[in-house]
Amino acid sequence: MTTEEAIEYSKKNGGKLLVAVSNLEDENNISSKFISRDIYECERIINEAETIARVYDDFVNQLRCYTKKQIDIMNIHPYGKLSTILLKE
Repeated sequence: MTTEEAIEYSKKNGGKLLVAVSNLEDENNISSKFISRDIYECERIINEAETIARVYDDFVNQLRCYTKKQIDIMNIHPYGKLSTILLKE
């Protein structure tokens, strides 16, 4: 997914979105809580990401933004940080 597509999806969801940031290199950082962020903070996260994946089905719709390049999105390597942005639509 391109940066522009990710920003478009996040803007469709309006003002504030829930975001969780996890450090993939820290084994002790297993879970992170979601915090409400405004659209400008979400755009900054998206622009800093080297790999962006949209994950969605009947139950969840989210953007996963990785700070390090992921070669195979189905086999994620624990490098950098992962920001998960929950989308409403």
